[in-house]
Amino acid sequence: MNNGSNVLQLTEHLVKISGRPRGLALAIMSVSVMEQSPSNFWKNIPKKRMGTGALILNEKSEVLIVKPTYKDHWSVPGGVVDANESPREACMREIKEEIGLTMPELHFICVAYQRNPGTKKGESLQFMFYGGVLAKDTIAQIVIPKEEIAEFKFVDVKTALSLLNSALANRLLLSMEAIKKSQPFYLERERADS
Repeated sequence: MNNGSNVLQLTEHLVKISGRPRGLALAIMSVSVMEQSPSNFWKNIPKKRMGTGALILNEKSEVLIVKPTYKDHWSVPGGVVDANESPREACMREIKEEIGLTMPELHFICVAYQRNPGTKKGESLQFMFYGGVLAKDTIAQIVIPKEEIAEFKFVDVKTALSLLNSALANRLLLSMEAIKKSQPFYLERERADS
């Protein structure tokens, strides 16, 4: 018996035992999924955008923030996760690109799911990693690309929260809590501000 016959028998069986239109819909759905080639199946799976950011502190427990030239608010070092790049790899790359430091020791502390309904952005997963506490000599080595980052500074958490968009501010608060508790957090938001 070939695969088509099996699908037909399964469809007839599901319609017969359900006796309702819902059963028919289930049967039709089963057929459509089973008839897809593996390559078509994977093409039709929803894809989510991913971003990453780094929480980096100085010896006074102040947060490193950066002012991107292309945004109207401050941010933390980070950015978009490229194709075939893990969120951690993207965070390391973005730190190198935005502040000129190599930071191989990043620890996962938070991920936020954002729906962003009614926007062109679509769904996203936003990861946060902890880069640790930088000593003064390491801070002195920070170099920013002026075409991308206008400036950087270390500020207390309260000031950082007032300069970041609300979605990132929420992630920052959870990330600080994650560091204290040595436990990562998960956050869901209907809509991000940026």
